[in-house]
Amino acid sequence: MLNAHEIKGRIKSIEETRQITNAIQLISASKLKKAIKLSDSNLKYFKVMRSILKDILMRTEMITHPYFVKREGKRVAFLVIASDKGLAGEFNKRVLELAYNDMKDYHEKYIFTIGKKATEYLNKHGIPTDIEFLKIAQNPTLDDARHLTMDILELYDQNILDEVHMTFTSFEGKSRQYAQTIKLLPLERKDFEKVESFIADEKLKDKFVFVPSPQEVFDVLIPQYMIGLIYGALVQSSAAEHFERMIAMKSSLDNADKMLK
Repeated sequence: MLNAHEIKGRIKSIEETRQITNAIQLISASKLKKAIKLSDSNLKYFKVMRSILKDILMRTEMITHPYFVKREGKRVAFLVIASDKGLAGEFNKRVLELAYNDMKDYHEKYIFTIGKKATEYLNKHGIPTDIEFLKIAQNPTLDDARHLTMDILELYDQNILDEVHMTFTSFEGKSRQYAQTIKLLPLERKDFEKVESFIADEKLKDKFVFVPSPQEVFDVLIPQYMIGLIYGALVQSSAAEHFERMIAMKSSLDNADKMLK
């Protein structure tokens, strides 16, 4: 049985831990708000981008691009997005287990990671990382996404890779977050089948002119589309991480309050 001095010490320790936990929760709530705002803004831009690409694709079967050409090889790159820190509930565990299961049976693979937790997890499971993108996970920017995308596209353009997959956490609001893997490259026409047309009025479609030509506009937009895809994954993962951490800290606060009663 604890004496009075030990009880006072235990209470003080719980109170100090509670203060730290509360600070982390408040910081996470602030970062979550910012991440959601960025995600919403990117989503609006991305929808317009996809719609324009669809309108160009639907105009003619003659529209082509190297990123739409399927390659016969099996050299697959995996871009895995996790976090630099823990204390975020199931956030890292969920996305990293999915990434590992997706990549483990590929013999010739290249691993690109964002977030220290991704590198640590994969190395622990016997999968070395080829490129680690540092200091992006916490506060991803459009410039980060641009440089990251250009690095990946350069490897693809050099015919080092045949496919590129990306595993991240999708954030669709506070009631729905889930890990998913999507194929970044090569692109397929069917990726745009369910996309809403940018030109809503069918009568106007034939009057819409792409200058200098549909093909040249398409060639310019495709890399921007790839940047939008990766940036969207970064900001959604960031939002999901901060949300999970906020919830985890709230649970810890509730437990601390119960112990202090």
